[in-house]
Amino acid sequence: MPVSANNSVVVGNVSKALLCGFCLVSFIMPGYARPRIKIKTAAAADEEDKPGWSGTFSFGLKSITGNTNTGSGNADLSLVYDPQTNWKHTIAGSADYGERAAGRGRKKTEMQNASTATYKAEYALNPKDTLIGYVGYESDKIAGLDSEYSAGAAYSRKFIQNKRNKLSASLGAAYISRDYNDGTDGLDETAGRFAVDYKGKITDSISISERIVVLAGNSFTTSRAKTDLKYAITDKVGVVLKHEVTHNTYIPLSAIDKTDSTTKLNLEIDF
Repeated sequence: MPVSANNSVVVGNVSKALLCGFCLVSFIMPGYARPRIKIKTAAAADEEDKPGWSGTFSFGLKSITGNTNTGSGNADLSLVYDPQTNWKHTIAGSADYGERAAGRGRKKTEMQNASTATYKAEYALNPKDTLIGYVGYESDKIAGLDSEYSAGAAYSRKFIQNKRNKLSASLGAAYISRDYNDGTDGLDETAGRFAVDYKGKITDSISISERIVVLAGNSFTTSRAKTDLKYAITDKVGVVLKHEVTHNTYIPLSAIDKTDSTTKLNLEIDF
């Protein structure tokens, strides 16, 4: 993997941005964590109000053999730690890899090699308002993106919160550092960040989620829309159709199009 000569500067800048984000959270929040106030039945309280971890894992595989040999796989993992105070922590990651050959025994070529990793801390000021701090990493070697580091803070507001529909939006700032592997000049700058999240139940078995994120800096704008349509087979297992569209105004020299889209059909397991 190519290593940028500015890696030490990047790490330092990311650390500063993260520190600023969490200083904002620490300044506004009280000096202690208050228990959340929830109204539930006794049975629901016993099940849901226990501090601990929960998570979701999804994966998909594809293989083609014959005149061309193609294999690809993807996986997404999300872990949430909810101590049943005003704090909540989320760790998430994804990996997509694919390769192909002209036939059996031929040399294989990478078609896709992408990965992401994020950590997010949330502090609830009240039932509707939340402060967010996060750090992230992204890489897409085949697309020319060697690495992207990000850190930021935001204020989030819940506008709709009921059994069937949830809608929230957040506004904040982020620091972005990008390095490319094809000779493109890297990026190191701050940006405004706006996000909208929606989750809804179409039926008892079918649900949909939509997430839109826009980052706008002096020399770039990145917008990303991600849609998940899930059919629940059981309470813990489902099939998910994932579609994601990303638009970048600043792209690698080797890229042709400013817009990329990905569609995946995955098996998803909750735990």
